[in-house]
Amino acid sequence: MTGAFEQAWLLLKAAYMPQSLDEILGHGSWRAAVEEPKDFRTGQPRVTKVGGPFNVASHVLAGRLAEEHPELVAPEEFERVPGGAHELPEGWDINSRGERMREYKPQNIDETGRAFPVFTTQTRGTPIQGEGVFDRSNKEMRRNILGDVHYNYPLAHAMKIHDAKGENWAAMPKGQEGFVPPSMIPELGRRGIHTDLRLIDPMFADPKSELGRRIPPMLDRSSPAYDPAQIRRVASEIPTDSADIKDIMEPWYQSADQYQQLSPVSWTQEEIRQALDHQAQSAEQHLSPLPRSMNQMV
Repeated sequence: MTGAFEQAWLLLKAAYMPQSLDEILGHGSWRAAVEEPKDFRTGQPRVTKVGGPFNVASHVLAGRLAEEHPELVAPEEFERVPGGAHELPEGWDINSRGERMREYKPQNIDETGRAFPVFTTQTRGTPIQGEGVFDRSNKEMRRNILGDVHYNYPLAHAMKIHDAKGENWAAMPKGQEGFVPPSMIPELGRRGIHTDLRLIDPMFADPKSELGRRIPPMLDRSSPAYDPAQIRRVASEIPTDSADIKDIMEPWYQSADQYQQLSPVSWTQEEIRQALDHQAQSAEQHLSPLPRSMNQMV
């Protein structure tokens, strides 16, 4: 691949840099979702997410789960940063309540690099609003939705998915396959939502953590989707070494090589790489005990 062609290919693969606050669809605790212009790329519409870096292990597991069950998860792809943080519109990290996202509060800008933005992209859907019965404070509904996922997708259970609350789902365009947790159907009907859903921000627990230990330790063998061979195979394929995880994160490392100011504070290339290494090591600590845990749950 020639240098010019390679550069053109990198530009084609880059995430979208928002030009104004009007393009920001919403904020989570540590990321903002950005609507890409219709003419930005060919193929299915996508959304850019900017924030972090954070929870690389959940990104990796969501991607692996989507390979097995594409109807369940809309995975995020790690993308090269299309510019420095100074190109982001001022106030991009302020949510609708006028609060700065958690990872961008001054007290959270530290040596682990949690404050410089990285980019991912994802298939565009219509996020389910986390209000009413889907409010995150409704613990019963959260348990019911998670139970639906565990029963219908034992692989997700074995991977220790723990956060599948209402606002972590999006309605897909008509014609795209998805899954609707039975617990969500009545409220979705009241909202006039009748298309399939996919998880857009699933979270997975570290098997060694207290949260991981609270997840039911045995799979429901009565599930029609119970497939121990699949679970053992996927367990053997999960990356458990930081070097393999860094390969998945390569678009972020490419950004470190190209940009020296990705943060509200100045970071050298070496500091950025060290921060990304820290995230890869954290993911390794999360993922390395998972294959054994998955096999024990079968």
